[in-house]
Amino acid sequence: MKRSKLLVLRPLPLALLLSALLLSGWYSPSARADEAPAWQDLSKSEQRVLQRLRDNWATLPAAQRQKLQRGAQRWSNMTPEQRKLASKRFQHWQSLSPEQRQRIRRQFQRFQQLPKEQQDKLRDARKAFQQLPKERREQLQSKWRHMTPEQRRRVIQRLDRRHDQLQRQQDRQQDYRQQEYRQNEYRQQQYQRQQQYQQQYQQQYQQQPREQRYDRR
Repeated sequence: MKRSKLLVLRPLPLALLLSALLLSGWYSPSARADEAPAWQDLSKSEQRVLQRLRDNWATLPAAQRQKLQRGAQRWSNMTPEQRKLASKRFQHWQSLSPEQRQRIRRQFQRFQQLPKEQQDKLRDARKAFQQLPKERREQLQSKWRHMTPEQRRRVIQRLDRRHDQLQRQQDRQQDYRQQEYRQNEYRQQQYQRQQQYQQQYQQQYQQQPREQRYDRR
């Protein structure tokens, strides 16, 4: 077995595994006890990752067992770069104070309670931010830290308005494309009707006696 596979399957610290699970964005509601996997139900790779929990696996809550199983699956499927990033984020998490961790947990809970539309807006904003150059991201982060709550509120309002404008623009473009499609479809139908009419006319004309065709001309 190659060394890279050994790195994937070796037992991991529980905190690191949970961090990888959280940072991956996976979320699951509470599970019933009969839905939680027993130790023998885990795959060999999952058992290797969760080896340190084998003795007390059956005593863990059902939801936690499901989350740990999913976390083991995700960890095993991570590339070396993704595992390196998860480890780096875990080290950052360890360096935070209890108050900072609690604040992050509250923010995550508030995010889960937001309507889907607002969650999508935040995801889009984060995606756009991640695509900026590193220097620009650091500049914006520094500027944000020095803002007052009122200034931050105004910035968020401007971002919301900008997002709504882009969404309306996309909706108008979609409506225009649909309208154009319907018009093209209508013109195509009209053209087909004309072709059918001409074919019918030609057939009727050919079926007439020659004298009638001559007189008609």
